[in-house]
Amino acid sequence: MKFLFWIVAIPALAIAMSFGVSNPQSVSLRLWPLVNSVEMPLYAAVTVTLFFGLLVGGLIAWIDSLRHRAEARRLARRLRELETEDARLRRELAMARGTGVGGDSDPDSSEAAQTAIERRLNVVHYE
Repeated sequence: MKFLFWIVAIPALAIAMSFGVSNPQSVSLRLWPLVNSVEMPLYAAVTVTLFFGLLVGGLIAWIDSLRHRAEARRLARRLRELETEDARLRRELAMARGTGVGGDSDPDSSEAAQTAIERRLNVVHYE
């Protein structure tokens, strides 16, 4: 990736330097509602414009990414909750398989508890 960056950056830098050396003429710039004008070399005007466009584009991309980052945080929080519930249900299932529910040895109630816990585990995995 770094190699690709340099393949693009070196020619772009060479073109920018060539543009700057080839266009040293002064231009007068005015912004419509203002009455003052600014004199600067053409290459400086283009460079300032490109820099301003880069800043505005970066700001827009950052603002757009806020929604996605908030969604990623929400999903990470939900994942932690589901993993906690999954671990708790697995412990309950292991206890139900090992000792029966409440320490009794009734196989029907133990099997029903295991089935209920397994059903809840499947719900957690598919949410």
